[in-house]
Amino acid sequence: MQISLRETKVEKLEFYRIEELPKEDSIELGYSSGFSNDHGTSFIISFNLSLKSKEGFNLSIEYIAFFETDEELTEEFKNSHFTKENAPAIAYPFLRSFISTLTVNSGYGAVLLPTINFHAMANQE
Repeated sequence: MQISLRETKVEKLEFYRIEELPKEDSIELGYSSGFSNDHGTSFIISFNLSLKSKEGFNLSIEYIAFFETDEELTEEFKNSHFTKENAPAIAYPFLRSFISTLTVNSGYGAVLLPTINFHAMANQE
């Protein structure tokens, strides 16, 4: 099966300055996979991220990665490690890059999100 990342999009974004600076960055990250009955060869990975930065802002984002395959998705594939670990690991660097560019272009320092071990995260669930 051939799998490709078709595109990434920001679905929702909140970004605003805060007066009280936290002593350190606070990050909450969640993600999930989604499948459409209409498009049996595609799926999404949805990231939800909240960041309270010591740089003086709050950021909340829903970020979607669209994947496409050359075969119909089976239940086995939908429940496989690829949708829980590999696909998020492929898409996450695009989210990291977007956040870094957004914060720099907004006049704050570059925020580099930490690297994530999606294998470990998936095994915690």
